[in-house]
Amino acid sequence: MFQIDRDRCTGCGICVEACPNEAIKIQDGFAHILTEHCAECGTCAEVCPQGAVLLMEEANSQEQSMAKADRQPANRSKEVIKVRVPPPPTLAPERPSPAQQLGLALGGALTFLGREVAPRLLRLAVDWVEDQIRAPQETASRSIQRQRAQDDKARRQSARRENGGGRRRRRQRRGRR
Repeated sequence: MFQIDRDRCTGCGICVEACPNEAIKIQDGFAHILTEHCAECGTCAEVCPQGAVLLMEEANSQEQSMAKADRQPANRSKEVIKVRVPPPPTLAPERPSPAQQLGLALGGALTFLGREVAPRLLRLAVDWVEDQIRAPQETASRSIQRQRAQDDKARRQSARRENGGGRRRRRQRRGRR
């Protein structure tokens, strides 16, 4: 049977939320256990940060053993002994070792790389390959265009030489020589 120590209870309600049977209510600013609903699982005692939930045991174990031997103690009434059961020690979360921290950091970085960077790099690589495939075709057409331009330039220069250059031709057009 569990009981609430009102000196320790602050009425925080953590035990109310933790109780699977809804056997704890807050009344007058303190937790109160409804014994008819309590399954005595001890969850409330485990979660109470103040250690205000106590396990109560009756000291009738001696009386029961004496009753079995058909001996009754003289002038003894039932005594109730309050036993304070400290909450079980909670294990503080251990700080990860440097190797574990490095592993966590690398895992996060690899996750980011896999989700964000890799698709972008893949797209860039595909674009580059496509450009490399198109490049010889474009290079060939550019070299043909350059060759044509050079041929046109050479024709113009030879035509100028034949007609005596630019100044002579202009004079001929004007009627002078």
